[in-house]
Order: sequence, then C-alpha cells, then structure tokens
Amino acid sequence: MANKATIRQKKYDATHRVSYLLKFNIENDRDVIEWLNRQSNKQGAIKQVIREYILREQIRAEMASGKSE
Repeated sequence: MANKATIRQKKYDATHRVSYLLKFNIENDRDVIEWLNRQSNKQGAIKQVIREYILREQIRAEMASGKSE
C-alpha cells in the first residue's frame, strides 16, 4: 500500500511534470551518447542545449522579420 507522501507525489507529478523516454542507436548516435555520458547532470545539460536552440530560433525569426535590434 502506498503511503500518503507517495500518493501526494504521484498527484503532483501528474499535474506538473511530463516525462520523455529517449532511445539512442549505439552506432548512429555514438556522438550524442558520448556527450551525454560526459555530463554530470544529463537532464540539466539537455535542457540547456534545447533552450540555447530555442533562443537561436527566436533570434533568426526576429532577424528574418526585420525586428533585430
């Protein structure tokens, strides 16, 4: 039987979190696997790379629309 803390955590997770499972091909994704293996905080590293990519996309979109400063 789950204790109250576990039940609260499951409820919180269901409303505030999302999970993604990634599978990498050892041969085709070796560079990505090796990079991830060097990261002490894999989740943080992935988030940082994604946020940097999003920022670059936003800058490109602004430049393309003539909104660059």
